[in-house]
Amino acid sequence: MAKTRSIWVTGLLGGWLACSVSTADPLHQYGPTQVWRHENSGWKFLDEVSGFKRAVTPYTIDGGPDVGITYAPVNAEPNVTAVLEIFLANSGAIDATLEGARTSAAKRASDSSLVSKETPFRLVARPELHATKVTFASNAKSGPRSLLYFITSDQFRVKVLVNRTGDSSGDKAVDDFVQALPWNTLGTDPNVF
Repeated sequence: MAKTRSIWVTGLLGGWLACSVSTADPLHQYGPTQVWRHENSGWKFLDEVSGFKRAVTPYTIDGGPDVGITYAPVNAEPNVTAVLEIFLANSGAIDATLEGARTSAAKRASDSSLVSKETPFRLVARPELHATKVTFASNAKSGPRSLLYFITSDQFRVKVLVNRTGDSSGDKAVDDFVQALPWNTLGTDPNVF
């Protein structure tokens, strides 16, 4: 009886430890600079990037290993948000594929007059990554615009969705923001800070 109870307690404790390890938080803050790090990909969520400042604390998506963050312009430009999300390549999230992210972006734009343009986007810091830029723009000159950047590596998917108003003259600032993101941290050894 004691041996059976010991095996049962050992199995229960082992199961509890396995569950607690598998549900560990994939985001950690470190250092005095307010940097957050995604443990699975090594990505560093900087406080400020090319005129955009972190608007919220990084978050997990549906409680899993996928993560995201929202940035807003430092100059408090109204009606501009940049949502960056990182997915594992095998993620089941809808936005973890270009098709899913494109569909979600089009639904969020929710304007029947939207037109779409899709082009390759070259990341200067990581030209080996496959990147696509999709533009959703209203026919009205100062109407809503959504810019979707979808970047893939062997192990990860990165989605950057920027919603803004105005003509295409502000698109360069958004392109610069995407270029300035810490691409050198994507895919770094998760055990090295």
